[in-house]
Amino acid sequence: MGDYVRIGDAADVPPGTVRCVRLGDRKVALFNENGTLLAYDDYCTHVGGPLTQGSYENGVVTCLWHGAQFRVADGAPLTPPAGGRLRAYPLRVRDGAIEIEIDRLAAQDGLAGRAAGLGCPPCPKRFRTAGRAPRSALPASTGSGSYRD
Repeated sequence: MGDYVRIGDAADVPPGTVRCVRLGDRKVALFNENGTLLAYDDYCTHVGGPLTQGSYENGVVTCLWHGAQFRVADGAPLTPPAGGRLRAYPLRVRDGAIEIEIDRLAAQDGLAGRAAGLGCPPCPKRFRTAGRAPRSALPASTGSGSYRD
């Protein structure tokens, strides 16, 4: 079991949005899927594209680089060229603050207590929605850590 690190406030991630959070050298995609907060690595499992720069609609995030799609509720890959499930972080909300659990390896890397907050550069502060990923590029592991109000 790892340590929980504060990464932002629940009020900063309204339903239907995603935010990028920098945690040391890692980027975390923080989704609010219909009131359920979920945290995943902000890297596509195909070749590492930034998920928060793709599109997010109807419970699906699409990687901007090659069009791989993932179900946000559980990180499952939906279309090629996704390389597997998204890496999830256990998440909790305490007094309105979002905290994710980082593993011991990350704690040894000095990530504990080093969250830089929401909207880390070069991630966009506002997530682009409604089909901004290259639809023409679309072809015909871990569990999910989540919290529901």
